[in-house]
Amino acid sequence: MKKENIFWGIILILAAAGIIIGKLDLAPDMGIFPILATVFLLWVFIEGILNIDFSGILFSLAFLYIIYDKPLGIEALSPWTVLVAALFGSMGLNLLFGRWRKERKKKRWHEKKAGWKLNENSEQCSDADVFCKNDFGAGIRYINSDNLCHAYLENNFGSLTVYFDNAIIQEKTACVEINNNFGETTIYVPRGWDIQDELESVFGNIRRHGAPSGNGSTTLYLRGKTSFGQINVHCV
Repeated sequence: MKKENIFWGIILILAAAGIIIGKLDLAPDMGIFPILATVFLLWVFIEGILNIDFSGILFSLAFLYIIYDKPLGIEALSPWTVLVAALFGSMGLNLLFGRWRKERKKKRWHEKKAGWKLNENSEQCSDADVFCKNDFGAGIRYINSDNLCHAYLENNFGSLTVYFDNAIIQEKTACVEINNNFGETTIYVPRGWDIQDELESVFGNIRRHGAPSGNGSTTLYLRGKTSFGQINVHCV
């Protein structure tokens, strides 16, 4: 069962329960939106814990506070104060534990894909498996692989641009996974590739520029998500 099906299934069930509870006066009537928002933010919070995503954890808690400050009588802090605190808290935790988080994720990723190289500082990459990461700044990577199989792109509080227009897919399919947090990730892919877009967004945007014109012989799968940021996909 797909994760998004589970998510929307829970959303609809809780929305139905909220309507019935509200009509029976079993709880204060807060409307449907707070119920849906609560389930969504709890989902983001759990995802943040599982993925060690400090921004997801703190901002989900901040928005929950904003939703329930009046019903619970805890209006001492304004919404902007809570959001700014979540922003600074996220930045601080990333500075303090970013290296540990990076090493943990890198270890977990390399256990899955043994032998991959982390292309963190090199602009040029010709490996079949690519791992590019950017934190707090602007990064550009050029993928010149003649047998692209898999690429993992991670961008945190910065801007990452990756060019796949010189890459070649020999095995008919390849996959690019993107994890974008509080920043912007932009990729350029050949127009001749078919694109299977499975990207997700959490308080962010995904923008597609141009349309693929492939004939079905080569397919690129786009997976991953953006949290409080934007992913741009250009077909060139």
